[in-house]
Amino acid sequence: MTKQRIERLRILMQENHLPALLVTNSFNRSYLSGFTGTSGYALITADKAILLTDFRYMTQAPQQVKHMDVLEHKANFMESVKEVLHDLNIQELGFEQHDVFYGAYSQYSMVLDAIKLVPTSYLVEQLRLYKDEHELAIMREAALLADRTFTHILPFLKPGVSELDIALEMEFFMRKNGAKSSSFDTIVASGERSALPHGVASERLLKSNEFVKLDFGAYYQGYCSDITRTVVLGK
Repeated sequence: MTKQRIERLRILMQENHLPALLVTNSFNRSYLSGFTGTSGYALITADKAILLTDFRYMTQAPQQVKHMDVLEHKANFMESVKEVLHDLNIQELGFEQHDVFYGAYSQYSMVLDAIKLVPTSYLVEQLRLYKDEHELAIMREAALLADRTFTHILPFLKPGVSELDIALEMEFFMRKNGAKSSSFDTIVASGERSALPHGVASERLLKSNEFVKLDFGAYYQGYCSDITRTVVLGK
């Protein structure tokens, strides 16, 4: 799966005349490598695919990454990138300009020196627009889990229960059933608060004969579901 994604990215790189691409966006990196750690970078060339990460993940990364070489980078990871590019005789490096702040770009320029930095826009995201059957199956499971959470929470919606308690019960149910976390801060907004577009759960107690708005989702195997339901508590 990740092997095919890397090959498709290489086609885009060739179309954009890029000999190498540095992937810094964490979602893009995970999409290409399968690595779920919090620190890492993917370096893709015409015939090399490398995941650079720090010493903390040198046990986890090789277990998760199947179609990339795993390299422990130096304290300044760009020094390791520079070494790889030098070994491969690559003089240009594409980077994700939508993910790189000016301070990071300045550091890249200083370390890489003679290597030309080429800004790119949403190359990996172009691939992510199209979901394969594996992704669709995960997305269906994420949606189903959210739907099951709604069914689960209905008996808990009673006068005197706080919005926060409802949100916590929903998040516990999702995590207990396979979600890594909720997709975002679970919204439980009752009464006049139900008019708020993003009324994150508060300590307000539910009351009879009012609306309760639930907006939630499950973050499941890297994909998020998101549903909104409004319930009338009473009449």
